[in-house]
Amino acid sequence: MKINLDKYIQELLLQHDCVILPGLGGFVANYKPAEFDASQKTVLPPSRQILFNPNLVHNDGLLFAHVSKETDYGYKEVQAMAEVYFKTIKYEVGKGLKFVIEDLGYFFINKARKIEFAQETTDNLLLASYGLSFLNYKEFNRKPGRSVKNYEAVDDINPVVRQHRIRRWVYTGAAACLLASMILIPVKMGYLNLSSFDLNPVDSFRKEQAVQEVVVSPPLTETQLVEPEAESSESEAGNTELEAASIEPETEPTSSDAPAKTYFTSETSYHIIVGSFKDAENAQHLKQKLVGEGFEAEVLTGENSYYRVSADHYPLKAEAVSALASIRSQQAYKSAWIISL
Repeated sequence: MKINLDKYIQELLLQHDCVILPGLGGFVANYKPAEFDASQKTVLPPSRQILFNPNLVHNDGLLFAHVSKETDYGYKEVQAMAEVYFKTIKYEVGKGLKFVIEDLGYFFINKARKIEFAQETTDNLLLASYGLSFLNYKEFNRKPGRSVKNYEAVDDINPVVRQHRIRRWVYTGAAACLLASMILIPVKMGYLNLSSFDLNPVDSFRKEQAVQEVVVSPPLTETQLVEPEAESSESEAGNTELEAASIEPETEPTSSDAPAKTYFTSETSYHIIVGSFKDAENAQHLKQKLVGEGFEAEVLTGENSYYRVSADHYPLKAEAVSALASIRSQQAYKSAWIISL
């Protein structure tokens, strides 16, 4: 009963960095980068360098388990055959002979009477370099006495084209200087009176807007409460945020006999919106409820075909803000907001 451990040791060194021969020592595989051989003018690919450490004698079970898996022998049988194999190595090396491991190297005894290993193989044990072979290179031979010439950059642009470019740059510079003088000289001499220019076009536009006289009646003293039909829960997604305003509302007389006020405003009116619906019928239900509560409600057509219900509208923003605070105090209308039309 005999097995060839040389093949299995080499197989394990292709996959592992350390393979232990129990009781004898361990092989250690180190990465070796690519190198140049100047004497042979070759470039060697990366490989693995195999070293032997006699202090690694503890059995990790790697070798015996691999041989048992690849053969029909059990673990104990492989261990018994391996011990005979290791004793043979020690015996031959002790007599001063070389013990060769096929396609890997050989064991020998050094001057200190210790076992060493010398790698001697043409196979590359690094799987990442599989299929790579050494490369031959040649050096460039320079002729003696040959000098290196320094070449200067030559402007290969056509002289006519270059002249046209220069002329264009000169004309551009002259035009820029002329334009600057046309602007700076009148300003410095006082020919331009900037105070006569109206620099606020927004205010001018507002001054020219047509205004109309609006008569606001005093608030109603009596209201009739009407219970509306079931209110729709469908509301417009993403209602615009309430426009916060810190303007003090104008003081209005509280007496029901107070005379109507007259305001001169632009056509813009500020509506207090308490609901927005996709269904026009739902909007009408809410309008009827607001009318029953004493509001001058109306239905407005909003963006994306939404029907917005306005509780009331005011010509002044301050009045709308004041009324909004009162309306939002009611739980049903706490999400009301203001829009301007």
